[in-house]
Amino acid sequence: MKSQEQEYFHYTSRQNLESILRCGQINPNTKDYDQPEHGITKMVWVSSMSPWEPICVATIELEPEGWEDLPEGIVPGEPYEAARIRVDSTVIEPWEPLLSSHGASGAEIFSLGQSGYEYNSDPNQWRAVLHAVKACFWQDVQLWDESNWVSLPRRGGLYHLDDLNTFISYPHHQGDYQ
Repeated sequence: MKSQEQEYFHYTSRQNLESILRCGQINPNTKDYDQPEHGITKMVWVSSMSPWEPICVATIELEPEGWEDLPEGIVPGEPYEAARIRVDSTVIEPWEPLLSSHGASGAEIFSLGQSGYEYNSDPNQWRAVLHAVKACFWQDVQLWDESNWVSLPRRGGLYHLDDLNTFISYPHHQGDYQ
């Protein structure tokens, strides 16, 4: 019996998803929260955590107090409007050796993994890639509707901005968006 392939998702906000759909690829980007000034190599990050990646800013459920400088449109105490893209597992690789081979020190790698554990994440489920992930390697694009992941339709092999905008206009629905 064939085992089910692990699914890996790139998590983002709906706002960022719009620019990703517009350019047709996920570009490498690494936020330097607790890293030294030189930071770490920019990569496209993915995770197999379910139902979402806790360390991704787009999926953090914000507490009513204690957050300063929130992104525009984010209300404390409300879930951030998350989106995710399922990426073909053949284009990603384990993140630790990838960072190490591109100059990150053992301390930087440890610190990054530790920050994941602090957010109830599991760095063993993270993968990455150094180059942009083009739309032909996307297997699904989904939006969080406050209780489920809902797939955007794919027309002609592509995902379209007008479908994203329709979903945002009518966010409360049952089942997959069609």
